[in-house]
Amino acid sequence: MAYPKHWTILGSGAIGCLWAAYLSSIPDISCTLLSRPMTTNGSQHQSLSLHRYHDGYQQVTSVQTLASNQIDKPIQFLIIALKAYDLTRAIKQIQYAIAPKATVLVLMNGLVGHHVATLLPTVNLWLGCLFEGAILNAPLAVQHTGVNRTWIGPYSYHTQDAFSFPKQFGLQVTFCSNIWLHLWQKLGVNAIINGLSVKYQCENGDLLKNKSRIDEIEQLALEIDLLLKTQNMIPEKTMKTSIHETIQYTSHNISSTLQDIRRNRLTELPWINGLLVRTAQQQNLKLPQNEQLIRDLKHIGMFSDV
Repeated sequence: MAYPKHWTILGSGAIGCLWAAYLSSIPDISCTLLSRPMTTNGSQHQSLSLHRYHDGYQQVTSVQTLASNQIDKPIQFLIIALKAYDLTRAIKQIQYAIAPKATVLVLMNGLVGHHVATLLPTVNLWLGCLFEGAILNAPLAVQHTGVNRTWIGPYSYHTQDAFSFPKQFGLQVTFCSNIWLHLWQKLGVNAIINGLSVKYQCENGDLLKNKSRIDEIEQLALEIDLLLKTQNMIPEKTMKTSIHETIQYTSHNISSTLQDIRRNRLTELPWINGLLVRTAQQQNLKLPQNEQLIRDLKHIGMFSDV
């Protein structure tokens, strides 16, 4: 199966830059990183640096950067790597340039696939579920802090035009038929790790260095296991096991939510923890520990309702 030779990436945060760095390191693949609308003309080629924490690997590649109001060619292959609160605005800014049958891969927290499908009803929509850690140390300077894999699957059975990545692609990608199972599992993982890392203002690995935090993880995880069953989502591993494994391979990572808070930005907690609790309420299911976590985050000013 042939792989795309050019990807446009909407979102120049840690995940967008991580994927751009690995894709642009392949000789016959190029990337365009889209930024907010600007009044200046033309594109620029800029250096994008990658540092991999676990083995010290470093590289610098060149990527094209382009304002979202200056796209002059139809976008055929698009990666969306945004914060949930930016999704609608950012897609509407580039809708004019997205080819009707473009292949779109969503790499975002939360369960935003349905929303993207509403905004872009004619595209071939694919959803990705990342279990990677990344920190943006500076604009176009990304550190790969947790190495694992990304699951990719079709949004629905209507999705067509499968694609691939070359063998030398530096991220481990596995295609699957039921991406929703992985997305629900990741939602639970994010809710606990991101929520607790913000509550305790710590790196991921510090969550397993304290017995009371380990106990808190277990209580939160048991509730989310029950919620997943109501959604007919039964992962191979319990939520507790997934949490412990994720923390171990992202032990030196600072969760994306804690990064946002330290930069005085909005967080995605309402689209992660809030979504879990709202879904449970719709099922008349109580998640007292997860509800308490949200109250704790609100008390310290780290959570606002959407």
